[in-house]
Amino acid sequence: MILRALKKYGMILADNGSPWYISGAPSPGWNDDLLVSELRRLKGSDFEAVDVSSLFLTGDSGQAAVDAPPPPPASLVVSAPNGGEEWRIGKSSRVAWAASGLTGKIKVELSRDGGTTWSSLAKATLNDGRQEFKVTGPGTMRARVRLTSVAQPQITDTSDAEFRIR
Repeated sequence: MILRALKKYGMILADNGSPWYISGAPSPGWNDDLLVSELRRLKGSDFEAVDVSSLFLTGDSGQAAVDAPPPPPASLVVSAPNGGEEWRIGKSSRVAWAASGLTGKIKVELSRDGGTTWSSLAKATLNDGRQEFKVTGPGTMRARVRLTSVAQPQITDTSDAEFRIR
């Protein structure tokens, strides 16, 4: 059983010049005489040495180097208007968003027909999470805003629901 476990999982061996010892907790389930006689048949050449030094942070460190997890995927989320708001023609209104993992500018578009067609509000505004606009007509009950990363156009988001312009 121990030899099968060593074959499957391996072992860590510190070569400090002394004879090899295997230690563990005693168990009445083990036949110590049989175990000792089996283990005595092993030679050092029965084992394969694997150099794992490349896994250490430094040559004199026992701490393993671990790859940093990949960064989360870039995202862009409309926070306002996100449905149910009302923009007044002739007044100033704000488009707001949250961006993560994005650099570069943001394209801001407006739809007055629920997302069928789009017109540009800003072709490339700073990715600072907000942009003010003077609202123009015509009015609609089916307005939506769409944001798109200029550098990564596959990253985009649209208002979750329609808002009103009047």
